[in-house]
Amino acid sequence: MGALGSAVGSMLQGCGGNSPTGSTGGGSNGIQALPVVSATDVNGGIAITIDASSPLAAVGVAVLAESANAAALVVRTGPSDFTALQAICTHQACTISGQAGGAFVCPCHGSEFSASGQVLSGPARVALPRYKAQLTGNVLTISS
Repeated sequence: MGALGSAVGSMLQGCGGNSPTGSTGGGSNGIQALPVVSATDVNGGIAITIDASSPLAAVGVAVLAESANAAALVVRTGPSDFTALQAICTHQACTISGQAGGAFVCPCHGSEFSASGQVLSGPARVALPRYKAQLTGNVLTISS
């Protein structure tokens, strides 16, 4: 998960380009901002505490989890199952912060990715890397 912590930390600024689809605030383009969840840096990865008030308490919800040094897209796919992906777009390193129709949308140039990280539309050509996600009690640990 060193890649999650060190490489992502330097990329959180994004590429600074303008979004062709507008803001991720949820306008007529259908893009909704992902809920942002605070994470803690742990042993080269991140940890998220999930309680009843967390967006991740519900199956089917996706969030942007951010710590001081890393960011990940997290989807709860079952009662104890999660998918975790790199939150940095593989096109020009913008932080992915929105979702439309179940796809993650990069705010800088409009690349779209499936919940499994596959490219649905470009300009990105490379899938988002997937991370390990382990739920222990009410703490989700994400690592490479």
